[in-house]
Amino acid sequence: LSREVKAFTPVEAGKVKLYFCGMTVYDHCHVGHARAMVTSDMVARYLRHRGWDVDFVRNYTDVDDKIIHRAAETGEAWHELAERYIQSTQDDFRALGLAKPSSEPRVSTSMPTIPVAPCSSARSSASGYSVPPSTNARPPFSKAG
Repeated sequence: LSREVKAFTPVEAGKVKLYFCGMTVYDHCHVGHARAMVTSDMVARYLRHRGWDVDFVRNYTDVDDKIIHRAAETGEAWHELAERYIQSTQDDFRALGLAKPSSEPRVSTSMPTIPVAPCSSARSSASGYSVPPSTNARPPFSKAG
């Protein structure tokens, strides 16, 4: 960050790849989610308006501790809960008039392609930590119980 206005130059001429981390679907959307989604939609639309070919990807985190815990509370399977909230989220996005992104991958179907090398690198450089596998794993510095 140089505090200077610079011309935007994409990696590939004429094309912009825009990735936006979407919803973790364990509950209904709230106004904060709407703000973030409207903002990402505005950026994608503006870039298209300026003539760029935009590949806009917005994911769904449909596997997460919050989802697993909420599913346990409601007595339903985690994937059914996630699907229900994905549908609710999509209804909200349509009501907001958001354009459909180029792609909406789900974490549950993308896990085999998620690189683990950065995690391994963080652990080996002492920037990360390891914990035993558990849905209740907390970072060593966490005050949450």
